[in-house]
Amino acid sequence: MSLQTRWRWCYKCQGMFYSGNPNHGVCPKDNGPHDGSQSGPYAAIFGDDAQGQQGGWRWCYKCQGMFFSGNPTQGICPADKKTHDGSQSAHYAIDWEGAASTQTGWRWCRKCQGFFFGAFPDQGSCPAGGTHDSSISGRYGATWEELMFQTGPIVFGGGVPVGGWANMSVFPDGYYNFSGHFHDSGFVGYTANIVWALKSSSGTVFLFSQSTNLGGTVGGGSRDASWNISGTNVLIASGWNDLWAGWSYKWDASANIDLGSIWNAVKGAIGTIGQVVAVVGPLL
Repeated sequence: MSLQTRWRWCYKCQGMFYSGNPNHGVCPKDNGPHDGSQSGPYAAIFGDDAQGQQGGWRWCYKCQGMFFSGNPTQGICPADKKTHDGSQSAHYAIDWEGAASTQTGWRWCRKCQGFFFGAFPDQGSCPAGGTHDSSISGRYGATWEELMFQTGPIVFGGGVPVGGWANMSVFPDGYYNFSGHFHDSGFVGYTANIVWALKSSSGTVFLFSQSTNLGGTVGGGSRDASWNISGTNVLIASGWNDLWAGWSYKWDASANIDLGSIWNAVKGAIGTIGQVVAVVGPLL
């Protein structure tokens, strides 16, 4: 699956638009540019006929919006109140609701042919007049631009007074971010370690690990340790289609247990492994 990033939701009209051009199009709410300042990061799927998706979607160069071109009518464009123009567009597909790595609640407007977020009481502004109308729409999911994972609170058993959290994101162009925090609320110091393995459908595992030293009240040094590591890995980019086709992950963390031992526990839980790529930290 090939993706185009930099698609965004406009909070004014509820529509999806492309934000990668200097011109952010025309919003039917106020005839100003679309506003993606409150949007999450979305991506559009190149193609027309993949299983589990609906093809026939296009980008309108006049308003920058996404619209369905598979009907005799090409809808209404807010830029000039004429039809949308997909003559300069690639071919796009949209996932049906429930697909992995998508946000539910997206709909098609039968009046303007646009793609909009319909889960709010406010159904947005339709260039054909009034609000968008999803009364005969299918149920769609908008594709996230990234794969994003969170551990939630990390709590160690056995009375170990260390806790924390970690987040990990990867993007189609190979960009990644691995961040987290540990805190020692006890008297003695600890070494808190985490290993996170993200496995693609082909069996390639992208490995993220971090070792942090915590001083404790009497141990010297800081009782807090944070990290925020970003970069680009070409193997994430080249393996993106396999990741998007089906991913699984496993993470484990411990205090005063070395990274290699934690990795052995993760390997035992994640299943068959092919190539291992050390993205952050050593190849364990």
